[in-house]
Amino acid sequence: MRVLLIITCLFVFFACSTEPNDDGIETGTVRYVELEGGFYGIYADNGEHYDPINLPEEFKIDGLRIEFTFIKRDDLASFHMWGCLIEIKDVKAKSNLLNEGFEIEVNQTFQVELISNVTTGYSWTWTNKDSVSILDTVGYEYVLDKPILMGSGGKEIWTFKGFQKGETKILFEYRRPWESNSTIDKKEIFVKVK
Repeated sequence: MRVLLIITCLFVFFACSTEPNDDGIETGTVRYVELEGGFYGIYADNGEHYDPINLPEEFKIDGLRIEFTFIKRDDLASFHMWGCLIEIKDVKAKSNLLNEGFEIEVNQTFQVELISNVTTGYSWTWTNKDSVSILDTVGYEYVLDKPILMGSGGKEIWTFKGFQKGETKILFEYRRPWESNSTIDKKEIFVKVK
């Protein structure tokens, strides 16, 4: 029993880098980790794995890119036994757009894929639809991530078709439709129809 306790303590100690226990600012990707019943961890761009103790529900989206400030919590332990425990001080979504812009012919279609998790109540809304006249949506699909688990995210696939020549921007907001001031991400997509 004593050996197991020592091994556990060493694992927790070495799971985090030897950097000082200071505030940090990072970017990374939220991922659903299938260990110990499953949880959301952060794969940071610096190669670290972070196990946040307070990731807000609306950011628990597998594949969501985020920027966050945090404090390492070396004073705590987790049964996840994965990555460094951190307390998030501030978090915001980064760009999750899988396509950046489009140049199409009249009557040609294209798809915009946006990372999403409708189980949180958040979804993408096309906010400038009324002012865009050269194209329109001709299809929408929500595709769940695999494996399909309770609360797991996916992506929204919007299909557009160009109807006349011109240039425009499609503006999206990731928000809860029934809540004012709930926008946590925005997208701007340039489209040229020739």
